[in-house]
Amino acid sequence: MASIFRALPLGNRDEAFLLETEHKSQAMVILFDSGRDQTRKGMGKLSTYFARHLPNIDHIDIAVCSHNDDDHSSGFVNFIRDWCPTKPNPGGIPKIRELWLPYLFKGIEEAVLDDPEKFVARLLQENIEFAATLDDGLKRTWLGGAGEGVPLSVRRTKRFAVPSRDGAEAAIMAARYEQAVRHTVRAEAGEGMLRPMAQAAMFQPRAGRRRQRPRNLQGILRRLARNLGSGEHTFRNVKKAPSLTLYCGFKLTKKQLEEAKAIVGLVGIAKNRGIGIRWFDFAYDDGEMLVPGGGERGLLEPLNAVEVFPVGRYRTFAKASDALAITIQNVEALVFWRPETATEPGAIFLTDSRLATGENRPEIDFPTPPNLSPDRPVLFTAAHHASDNNDNAYKVLRAWLGGAAFDRAVSVRNGGQSGMAVGTWSDLPKTRRRCAQCFQCFDGCWRLQQVNVASDASGNWIWPPDVTQPCGTPGTTRTVTDCQKA
Repeated sequence: MASIFRALPLGNRDEAFLLETEHKSQAMVILFDSGRDQTRKGMGKLSTYFARHLPNIDHIDIAVCSHNDDDHSSGFVNFIRDWCPTKPNPGGIPKIRELWLPYLFKGIEEAVLDDPEKFVARLLQENIEFAATLDDGLKRTWLGGAGEGVPLSVRRTKRFAVPSRDGAEAAIMAARYEQAVRHTVRAEAGEGMLRPMAQAAMFQPRAGRRRQRPRNLQGILRRLARNLGSGEHTFRNVKKAPSLTLYCGFKLTKKQLEEAKAIVGLVGIAKNRGIGIRWFDFAYDDGEMLVPGGGERGLLEPLNAVEVFPVGRYRTFAKASDALAITIQNVEALVFWRPETATEPGAIFLTDSRLATGENRPEIDFPTPPNLSPDRPVLFTAAHHASDNNDNAYKVLRAWLGGAAFDRAVSVRNGGQSGMAVGTWSDLPKTRRRCAQCFQCFDGCWRLQQVNVASDASGNWIWPPDVTQPCGTPGTTRTVTDCQKA
């Protein structure tokens, strides 16, 4: 059969791709990421999009969540709930057959369900300790306030002169990630068994204790904050920060609890609906790139990750905050590829990866995966919606494929923001790139279009796609009024 690659235009920033292909003489459907869970005008949930535009898709063989970033992952819960309203009968097959997730999700979900109170308390303690290591000026810039003891409500509404607030947040998150990487320990999983992700007491279930249902984690945090310590360190009112460090730790914890809630919700509903879960861990560790492995050989294989079960090497963490700091980072977004076959073309899902280590900037490029050796032009997705922050991905991809093969490849962009700077991706010839939803390439006006790329009988992508508008030159700016007139 002919492969069909679709970039789904779910809305500004959202990224989701669908690949219909063939494997071992069977039709297969792969969903890569889900976009965000939004229901604004023109941006329905993923399940609504399927009902309106893809009514003939009645099952998904593999759904992949690349990392815990909301524009890639937060649409999965409602999509699973809508598509799989009940668990299949014994022996039945759910409409979504497998969900592939980052392995860190497993330990976080177990820790939350084992003891929510302890989980939140440890998270708050760890983040306060981390906040104490940060520069006070950096903390003030991020928090939006000039001094300690400023009510949080005032911090949210009063206009402070902090032009680099986003930059301060990025610097703090990068420092948090770098600390988490330093605390990483990789262990071995024995054949036929899978030990708990983390061996620290933080993640070990109590003997004889039933796992609890997740509770209101933010409520637990507010109560702990009110009773934190004694004397000057007590939160008499959760809306007041007696200490810059304590408030920064509180804010970091609040942010991470939203991430933990999303993870628990996704893993929980997948289990409840009988969807098989497979776990993949980022393969770069302490200067060593492990050989990527696992997945479905010949159908969908990781390029920067290893499947943990039944045999694999995985990371352990003594701190839950370290694990959570990593799950949302683009640097560890899972990259997969659909290998080409005699009749089906190859496709690479770059997601938000730079194909290199380093949070603030690329540091060490990933080596060429041994399982990547296409003979025909491949299709690859734009890295991080084609942001110039991820230009390094194209340099590495050129090294992986070889210059001639890269120059014949075609690319599809999805998501992005109006203020995003499009970098090296726009240097690709206009004839070899397409946007599913874009502001920059369509004269500074938003355009949403489903990009469908089919293959021919020889296993080559048919390019350019029919019906899609050609890309322009990124960087043009126009007003909303101009766009409405266009």
